[in-house]
Amino acid sequence: LQQRLRTVNEHLKALDVPIQTAAQTDNAQVSVVSALERVQAFMAGIGRWSELDDARSLLADLPQSASFITSSAEHISSQLREMSSTLSQARQQWEDELRSTQSELERIYSHVPQDTTAYTLHAVFIHSGHSPEFGHYWVYVRDYVREKNLVRWLKFNDSQVSVVDSSEIFGDTPKQGEESANPYYLVYVRTSCIDEMADFGV
Repeated sequence: LQQRLRTVNEHLKALDVPIQTAAQTDNAQVSVVSALERVQAFMAGIGRWSELDDARSLLADLPQSASFITSSAEHISSQLREMSSTLSQARQQWEDELRSTQSELERIYSHVPQDTTAYTLHAVFIHSGHSPEFGHYWVYVRDYVREKNLVRWLKFNDSQVSVVDSSEIFGDTPKQGEESANPYYLVYVRTSCIDEMADFGV
């Protein structure tokens, strides 16, 4: 549902992308549907214009017959009207789908308590190597000592356990010799349960 919601939103945004032309002199920008509607109205107006006396005189001096110009304008107008109608119907369908998808997501998550869904990163498993089947693993664990109101990170690397600065985990630049190391697995715990899960003996 989340993926479909993103797709529908992208479709609707595409319909509202401003269209600019080389002949445009003002700052007015219109979407593709509005542009089609304006051009369609202009082409439909050519048929009415061709019936004016001055226009008939002008058209009589053109290499192409007046009927060719008016019929071409009518054909183009018809095609543009169809394109505009198709996109307008698609917009309505996507807007309806967007509302229904949002309602369905709200229904799915309506039973989730909003005040107990906060999570805190508790552990980061690291893998260094060229494939999951080869290399070395170690883990960083967030340790909370309630008596001292202390939060620290412990590094468990085989038989060695050490206290490390958080910059070693979250820094942009890897340590020397660990250039190929990447987070492999993350563990989160409910923030409201941190006190219950703290290992006070460490």
